[in-house]
Amino acid sequence: MSVLRTTPLWLCALCWTTGLVCYVVSFYEGYVPDCIPFIEGCTSISRTGRYGTSYFIFKALMMPAAVVIMLYWIMTYAWLKALDCPHPKSLKTLLTLGVVAGLFLILYTTFLGSEGEIYRLMRRFGTTTFFLFSYLGHLLLAFLCFRVFGFNRITRWKITLCAAVSIQLLIFVLAKNFVDQHDWIENAIEWQSAYLLTLLPVLTWLLWNRTGFGIDVTVKRS
Repeated sequence: MSVLRTTPLWLCALCWTTGLVCYVVSFYEGYVPDCIPFIEGCTSISRTGRYGTSYFIFKALMMPAAVVIMLYWIMTYAWLKALDCPHPKSLKTLLTLGVVAGLFLILYTTFLGSEGEIYRLMRRFGTTTFFLFSYLGHLLLAFLCFRVFGFNRITRWKITLCAAVSIQLLIFVLAKNFVDQHDWIENAIEWQSAYLLTLLPVLTWLLWNRTGFGIDVTVKRS
């Protein structure tokens, strides 16, 4: 089914569109300052979808994105299994990381914009788990792709992007603990890491095409 084969592209498009559209709308409605958030870190991704019209846009786009993310990981699991991946136990871990990441993105999106300490805790827990499990899932996927395909051009890009996110996470931790005015650094790294992670499925899509991966639906008539 050709539509399902484009799942990674839909994932990337939904995530990129949500962040950028919500930032632009929030800026024009006066909720966030004028800047390049990827570099200047003037606002977090969460803040762009917390107020005004963006509150509804963020939820309307991010909820489907979370479902597409889980579908992507389920299809990736099936793809690697069909390729006789040499690490079958790792496939179950990969599937678990991806599905849990999608579920916690739904949790985070649900409570975004809600007031109160308990809701703030749920948002923080949701976004932290989503980013962590997504990162670990992509890291594991890069390793499995290397084991299946070797060190080709696409796996090199996968490993490079995962390494870039690893460096960003290290800078994030160092800034949080050793830099006084670190909010802008955290925000910038959040934007950069989120968008790098959404590029990784596009590389998986290229490997899907290379191997002729597809979903077949059959019906048995009685």
